[in-house]
Amino acid sequence: MRLIVLLFLSVFALTLRAENINVTFVVADTHKSYFYNLVNDVNLAVAKSLGINLEIIHSDSDRFAHVSAIRKIVFRDKKPDYIIFRGFLGNIAKMFDILEQQKIKFITLEQDFTGKDYQFLGTPQQNYKYWMGQINYDDKAGGELLLQALIDAHFVRYPNKKMSITGIGGNTNDQAKNRQSSLDHFNAEKYHNKIHVNQVFLSNWRATQVEKLFSNIYKRYPHTTAYWCAGDQLALSVLKKHQETANTPILIGGFDWIPRMLRKIKTGELTASVGGHFVMVADALVKIIDYENGLNRFILPPFRKQFELITQENIDLYLHSIENSIWNEIDFNDFVFSKNDEHIELTVNNMINLHQKNSAVKTNRE
Repeated sequence: MRLIVLLFLSVFALTLRAENINVTFVVADTHKSYFYNLVNDVNLAVAKSLGINLEIIHSDSDRFAHVSAIRKIVFRDKKPDYIIFRGFLGNIAKMFDILEQQKIKFITLEQDFTGKDYQFLGTPQQNYKYWMGQINYDDKAGGELLLQALIDAHFVRYPNKKMSITGIGGNTNDQAKNRQSSLDHFNAEKYHNKIHVNQVFLSNWRATQVEKLFSNIYKRYPHTTAYWCAGDQLALSVLKKHQETANTPILIGGFDWIPRMLRKIKTGELTASVGGHFVMVADALVKIIDYENGLNRFILPPFRKQFELITQENIDLYLHSIENSIWNEIDFNDFVFSKNDEHIELTVNNMINLHQKNSAVKTNRE
């Protein structure tokens, strides 16, 4: 009996600790960001489900504004237990030093540290014990996933026509370069030279830049049959300008799963979008609970999460889930490894499956 009581008290203590965890997420963008609105929609649902006090602060996408916002949080009288943020390159070690000195656990997003940064930082929990982990997605695999979706769509539509692909990239950072590597190192011989990659134009992630460039891009490559885009906003701009310029059928794909993009996929105006990474902060929150429960998943593989693909074949399921915010009806404790014998990785597909399963059980009971 004494053992049962001790076990109950241990579980109760862990539950109390989880309910009082204070986490601050610093968004490297404004409140107008379609993507981060989607991110935060899920974040709030997860935090509520897991009993986490989540604070969301928007900085600008400018590195200096982002760092300034983090510094203000760090030197508050009441500091959060964890800070989640995107680690911009350049003098990032100074920020890590401050967080380490203040003994605030932190998790970084969407950034691989290489070169001199890697020499100073190392890997999570190596040189900085309060750097709990990174939540990164495999951008190289994501770029290949999008490219393959466009290729498949082309040969369904034009079985005997050579494919001509033009890329609309982001900028020169590692994230953009990794996504674009699928075009830079494309193996034409694999497809018996029936596919040609024209060129990758950099947009600095700005849709307005795409609109300015498009006329010259189209004049240079008028026979383009598919546009590979590093982001959904870029893809939407390509669609707009192409319709104004040529108004002929075209294949266009992007990244992020923003709602406007998904609705265009449903109508057939756009082809595919790679995404699912809007659960990156939610994944960090789930792993925080595991860490508090004694399971350090931050240093366990896989170290890069995989993107998911939306095309017209599965658009209805995903669009319904996103537009109806099904996350608010999910118990995210089911994704906490330390609480379950069956370990389910947090992905959008798994959330949808869990929601359908729970809905079916509820219907049967009624």
